Order: sequence, then structure tokens, then C-alpha cells
Amino acid sequence: MYETATPLGTATEFGNGLVNVAKALGITDQPIPPIKPVTTSPTPDTASTQPFDILDRDDKMTILSEKLLNLKSRALSMKKTDLVKEADRLYHTLQLKNKKLHQSDTSAAAAASKDQLKQQAEQAHLRYRVLAPEFDRIQEEYLQGIRTIAGKMFPSSRSDQNSEAVVSSKKFGDLAEIHRGDAHTIGLTLENPVSELVVEVKQGEIVISSERVIPSDPLRLQYIWQPDTSIASGEYTISFLYPDSPGWEDRFTVYVSDTAYGSQTVTASAVTIYTMALGTAYNFDVPENDYRVYKFTPSSTNYYRIFTDPYNGNGGDSDTVVEVYSDINLTHLLYENDDGSTAPFSEIDDSFTGGVSYYVKVYGYSGQSVHARIKAVISPLVSGMLTITSTADVTSPAGQNKVIKFVATTSGAYKISTTYYAGSSAQGINDTVLYVYTDPYLSNMIDSMDADGSLFATMNVNLVGGRVYFIEIGNIIGEPLKARLSVASGAAAATVISLNAPVNASTTAGTAKVYKFTPSVTRGYHIGTDCYNSNCDLGMSDHKLEVFSDVGLTNPVPFGYFIPGVLGSDSVYPDAYVRLNAQTSYYIKLSGLDGGKVYGRLFIENGEYPTQGHNDYPASGQTLTGAITGWGWVIDGSITNKVEVLIDNIVQVQAVYGDNREDVYNAYPLYNNHYAGYHFTLNTALFTNGAHNFKVRETDNNGALSIIANYTIIFQNDSVPPSSPTNLVGTVVNGNQIQLTWSPAADNVGVTGYRVYSGSSLLTTVASTTFTTAALPIAQSYSYTVVALDTAGNVSGASNQANVYIADTAPPTVPSNLTITGRTQTSVSLGWGASTDNSGSLVYDIYSNGVVVGTVTTMSFTIQGLLAGTNYSIVVKARDGSGNASAASNEIYLGYRIMTYHYDDANRIDYVQLSTGQKYKYNYDHNGNLLSIIRIN
Repeated sequence: MYETATPLGTATEFGNGLVNVAKALGITDQPIPPIKPVTTSPTPDTASTQPFDILDRDDKMTILSEKLLNLKSRALSMKKTDLVKEADRLYHTLQLKNKKLHQSDTSAAAAASKDQLKQQAEQAHLRYRVLAPEFDRIQEEYLQGIRTIAGKMFPSSRSDQNSEAVVSSKKFGDLAEIHRGDAHTIGLTLENPVSELVVEVKQGEIVISSERVIPSDPLRLQYIWQPDTSIASGEYTISFLYPDSPGWEDRFTVYVSDTAYGSQTVTASAVTIYTMALGTAYNFDVPENDYRVYKFTPSSTNYYRIFTDPYNGNGGDSDTVVEVYSDINLTHLLYENDDGSTAPFSEIDDSFTGGVSYYVKVYGYSGQSVHARIKAVISPLVSGMLTITSTADVTSPAGQNKVIKFVATTSGAYKISTTYYAGSSAQGINDTVLYVYTDPYLSNMIDSMDADGSLFATMNVNLVGGRVYFIEIGNIIGEPLKARLSVASGAAAATVISLNAPVNASTTAGTAKVYKFTPSVTRGYHIGTDCYNSNCDLGMSDHKLEVFSDVGLTNPVPFGYFIPGVLGSDSVYPDAYVRLNAQTSYYIKLSGLDGGKVYGRLFIENGEYPTQGHNDYPASGQTLTGAITGWGWVIDGSITNKVEVLIDNIVQVQAVYGDNREDVYNAYPLYNNHYAGYHFTLNTALFTNGAHNFKVRETDNNGALSIIANYTIIFQNDSVPPSSPTNLVGTVVNGNQIQLTWSPAADNVGVTGYRVYSGSSLLTTVASTTFTTAALPIAQSYSYTVVALDTAGNVSGASNQANVYIADTAPPTVPSNLTITGRTQTSVSLGWGASTDNSGSLVYDIYSNGVVVGTVTTMSFTIQGLLAGTNYSIVVKARDGSGNASAASNEIYLGYRIMTYHYDDANRIDYVQLSTGQKYKYNYDHNGNLLSIIRIN
């Protein structure tokens, strides 16, 4: 009772009943130490769990973002402006969220050496694994957003709540260039099956074809498109549409040309050449010590920029090298670049001639693998300059955006907005959208805005003084752009907040509050949120908390701890534990989750980092037998004193704490603990078989308790082996394979599998009662036995032995081209082409007038003792080791042939019979013309 008690109040409060009971029983005379909240976090890297694959997750996020853009495009064609805006806003919001998760604690561009870049990349992968739940949340936001928009777009088919998500990944055949008339395969893999799809081929907005397809594999869709030879060259879009999930769509782009470049290969290493179109970004993965080649053919002579940046625009850093060659064999280097202005990414700015093909090679520095994106654009894209005191009247054709350059004079908040062109309402309203980037090539977006309440857009954004920004302005529904753009000083500077002085915060939807905090002492701080005025009866809102080291809110400070619902007043209120330096100003941004409003309270207090941990082995629900060694990790801002293992709430063993865990240190560097691991030994045979409660409990130096693990495991100590399998039978299948079948074994707990032996050699372990071998040599005998296994690893006796002989029944091929290679008056020398046989063992029998006169293994033979005036009919047959003989070769005839002619009623030759017995038939047409002579016996 005492070990598991949870105090209901302080030692002097009425609710401390469990302590009073414990004192009365003489268990203790002390208060129960507080049980601290703890996050049972997924392990950064353990042997018992699959590592988080950031490349696979980026692929899924990329396809989901494509689906959002497809929905936006479809909404645009359906004139559903509200859905166009909703899809655009969600797309850019989730892109920014995904990008922030990929941002490392230290900027890769600031690294002093390539070795540091590589080390940071390794640390980033560890960090991604820890952030797996955050990636899961973003993926679910994508799926829910697509469901919602698709439900609004197709309300009559099914509701957004019931629409099934078509989660696709690993596209193949996309962005290919093919020749007219060539077949091309496209496809992708799915996480959930589909029963049918509609494949639609379009050039521009013109539908070329549409057909319903029933996939042979519902989890791997593929489609073979073979454009007619009369089809026009150009770009085609192939869409997979899912009738059971309206609005879900996957698109592929295929370029049809007069000359196929997509299949060209580099002579030296047979590398596929990919097409690079101007303005299109291409995600790519390059393994270690490999590279990728793109063909870029600009339409006009101009200055172009070819550059790499993060995968899908929001991935992590990749150290790339880009080279440009004038020839397909990559022998004439024109330009190269390792680190550009956005190191470790690369960029090439130079003049390219229109109509000339260039070959762009991209690979990882020092042979590293690469996970990035490449793009070619016209340099520069900027079409104007704007200051805080000026305005820019902007026009552009339908579907085209403009980019305006702006330099922030001081750090702080700015208001970027659009209004009537030339300031006159007579020019009409334009439905505008704004995006802000830190580079002229629009690869690093920091914010976007399309106002719901107005057709014009207004954005409040914090910018850094002296830094150049690029504002992209466009018409959200693709119509011609005609509007005025201006920048003004934004909202007031960040509000100052002090230690232990909570402040209330409230905003309208889509806006944030920024607070400035300057600590006087370097230490850990608890930055928390709760209800407005600490009174949750006033209402609650879902908050997002971020901490930055600069007023421009571009350099996030890594949290030592961030989780909603554990340290705050409710699940909608997040908390952060972060170490801050004295006399340094930090900026705390509080915003509503998913663009909602802020309505709550912000406070800062002294606080060390809370306990976090994970028991790696055994896992929840695992079945164990015998003595096992378990392990895990725990970190505690108040220092771990001991770690205990409890079975059914009784302490069984104290774990050894202090194992080196660099993965934990890299994932949680603010705890500064390289030795956060623990291990223990537990003998499961000391307990009854069945389910037991398993706990791992940590005690810190202050005596506070934290539960690291709390779940069910199963003990199964079984010493009884299964019965022997029976009725083992082997059957020859497919000519050279053996299929084994047997009757199942029985066990007191359960049979888990069977080991199959060939003689004394273990072939395999299977779960079923059948196994088929690979192809085996023929004309040989084989013997097999099978044993059974149970859950405890007990092995049965052997089954009966099955003996199988694979007979050879296939004859050799016919010897070819029997010819005379020499002759005398009494002998003739022969030669012929070799036969083949599945056994590989052959001899040749030489027949003269139907009698074997010799047997050889070579392809030549001489017949001796021939008599003058005697006719000889000679053939050769091949024979294998099993006695299978081939058909006869072509015949060689020696001697005189006497021919007897036979005539028909029209006095024409009917047939001719030779002295050797052969008959040859003469065939005529109805006019009596000879058509053919054929042998008829």
C-alpha cells in the first residue's frame, strides 16, 4: 500500500489519508514522497524497436503535400475559391511545421568543417527519431485536412469523416521523358488497399484518355502508358483517382519527345539521365558513393541558377556538390560548386545558351548519401524593390506571381498588406495571397497569409533588421494580378515578462503574442501556460509555445522538455523546460494551435528538467522465459539516485544505472548525461506462468518517484517439447523441386514453427506444415526430416525420414548439321553440332543403316570398313546419363540410289521411290504446274 500510495494532500492536510493508514500500521512515520510526472518517451535508438526512417517519412509528407496541391488545383477548376484558400493555407502551414521539425539545434552553415557537418547530420537522425510523435501529428493533420477539403468538395459522395485516406508513398516512373510510342510504367505503393482506380491522362486541361482499372495488387498500383506515335510531344499529366475516396489523387508527369532522353545512359557507368524542367523542383535520394544526372535544356539564352535545397523544401541539411557538363558522358566540365550561400547546399549562377542541353551531376560531399531537392530557375526572379515608406503597384498575367525585394531596417514586427491597385477602388478588388522568403529563389519560406475576411491579404511578421526578404504576391485563384503592395511597422514590440510574474494573453484567430524575457541567472527555467487568470471556467484554447534567441523569431531555442497536458493545467496548455543564459534576451511566441486564437496565461519560474525515460526491453506484451537481461534509459534534472524493477508492485531487483547511452545524450543534450542507461537481470522462472504487471521506477536525489514503465508482460517457462511431426512426404514438382508436407505436431502451450533438415543440414524454419525447395540437381536422391518448436524453444524429436529421387526424363536436344568432313574408299569422317541436356552428361551414338557403329563424347567420328557398291544411311543421336535419347540428326546417304518413277492418270510423275525405301511425292496446282516435292515416309 505504501509503495504504491498517491498522496491526496500535504502531510498536514485532511486528505493525507493513506499516510495516516501507513503510520497506523507502523510502515512509516514519514510523508510519502511526491510522485513526479514523467514522460515515457520512445527510445531514440534501441535494439527492440525499428528506427525512425526520416527518408521514408519525407516521401510520405511529400506525396501528402502534393495531394493538397492537387485538391487546390481541382478546387480552382471548380471555381470553389474558399476551398482554394483553405488548401493553400493548410499546405503552407504544414510545410512550415515540417520544416521546423527538420531544423537542427545548430545551423549547418555555421559549422567549421565538413566533419562537423557529417556529425551534425548523424545527430539530426537521432533527433528525428525522438520527434517521431511530432511527425506523426503533422502527418495526421495532412490526412485530416485532405479529408475535410475533399468532403467539402464532394459533399454528396461521402462525408469528410468517413472518407478513407489513400496514404501513398514510393512513387516510381514520375518526371520521366519518353519517346513517342514507347511504353512507360508509373506507380506507387499504398499503406491501405484500394479496390479500383480511374487513370486519367491530360495534356494541359485537355483529357486525352480516362479508364477504370482494377489493380492486381491493391497495395502496389502500377499503370503502363504507351502514347500513340501520332501524339503531340510535350508534357502530360497522369492522375490516379480513387472512386471510393473522392478528392484523393496522385499525379505523375511524363514528357513525350521526338527523341527519348529519359533512357539515355552515360557510357562509363550506365547512369539514367533525368529531365530537369525550368522552375520545377525535383526531390532525390542518392546513396553513398553514387550520383544522379539531370539534363537541362533552357529555351532561351539567359542567366540561370541551378541549386539544391532541403528535400521538399522542409527537410534537413544535405552536403551536396553540383557539377555542370556540356556532354552526356560527363567529360567536359563547365561549372561546379560545393557550398553556396546556403551551405551545405550548392548553387551555380551562370549563363546558359538556349536550345543547348547541359548535364547536371549532383552527389554528396566525400561520398556521403544525399536527401535533398534540385531546381533550375531564371536568375534573378526579383521584379522590384520596396521600402517601408514606399508602395509597389504590381500586375502579372493569370497564374503568374511577382517577387518584390524588401530590406528590414530594424528588428521587429512588420505589417505586409495589399490593397487596391494605385490606391483606387475603381481598379477593382483582387484576391491576393502573400508569401515571405529569405532568399530570391523562394526556397526558404518563413510565413504566408491569405486573409479570410477580405479579398486583400494582410500579414504581421517579425523580421530581423538589416536582412533582405523577398515577398511573393499572387492571385490565389489564378486570375490576373493587379494590386498594391506595402510594408509598414507592425504591432508593438515584444511584451516584457518577468520571473514569477504571470501575464494573461489573448489574441484573435491566426495571430500570436510575443514576450521578451531576460534572465538574471544562468539556469533551467520552466516556461508554462495555463488558463486565463488561472480560471479554466473562463474558457480554454489550444496553444503552441515556441522560444527564440532573436527578435526576428528565426533561431529557435531547443527545449529540454515539451509536452502538453503533463505539467500544464490541461492537455491544451504546453510547457517547456529550457536552459537560458544570464543577461541574454529571449523571445517567447505564444500562438493558437492550427491558426486558432490565444486565450490563456503565460508564466516563467525556476525549474530543472523533468524526468524522462523508456524501458527498451522487455516491451509491453512480450512473452519471456528463463533468465532475461532488460535495459532502458532515464534522465532526471534532479539526478537519478536509483532505478528499481517491480513485478506485480513488488520490488524484485535494483537496476545497474550508468550505462553509456550517447543516443540519449544526443537526443537530450540539455541534460548533459552521457550515462543515462540502466540494465538488470530477472529470472522469470521464479514466477508463475501467465501475465504479470511490470514496472520500472526511478527515485531522484530528492526522494521523488517517477514511473518509467508500467505495462503487462507474460512469463512462459515451458520444459515440455512438442510431439514429433508425422507423415512427412516428399513429392517432385516442376521437374526439379521437392515439395514436403507433414502432419502438425502438438504441444501443451503452442507450436511456433518447424525446422526442415536435408540430411543433417538445417534448410529453413517455417510456420506452416509445408515447404518447397529451390531447384535441385536431377538424377539424385535426397532425404529430409522435420522437427517442431514451441514458444519456449523446446525442440521435438525428428519426424519420419522422407527419401525422394529426382529422375531425369528429358531427352537431349538433336545433334545439328551432320556433315562429312573427310572420306576414303573404305571410310567416312563425320562432324556435327553439340546437343544440350539438363543433366550436362552426354554421349553420341552413330548409326549406320540403323545399327550403332560407334559411341563418342566428342562431336566427330570416323566409320571404317565401308564396302563398294553398298548403300549406307548414317545418322547421329545424343544420349544422356539416364538413357534418354534425342531424335536423329539429319541423314547422310552414301552409295547408289536406284529410283523408280510412278505416274498418275495424267501421265505426270506421282511419286519417286528410292532403292533405300524413301518416297517423294510430287504436288501440282490445278493447271498442272509443279508446286513441291515432299518426302512422305
